Amino acid sequence: MRALLRPGQVLLGRGVVLGQRAPPADFAVRFPDVGRLESESAPEPPPADDPVPYLERQARETFAVGLDVLLDGIEAAVRRAVAP
Repeated sequence: MRALLRPGQVLLGRGVVLGQRAPPADFAVRFPDVGRLESESAPEPPPADDPVPYLERQARETFAVGLDVLLDGIEAAVRRAVAP
């Protein structure tokens, strides 16, 4: 029978193993995006009275950013096409 571990014990053990497998000095070089994500602050939580579900709000924001990028690309292509 296996003993159950508390969440704090699991996180502590995971940190020890991570330090053994990917030394901190080498980790930032091998995985720069992880370091960048760790340094960024967490997004602000939505207001408690917000009727829009989190995933729907995130999907709308992602769509809006993608649409902006697409339209910027189309505008640049049109400008190149009509440039003398």
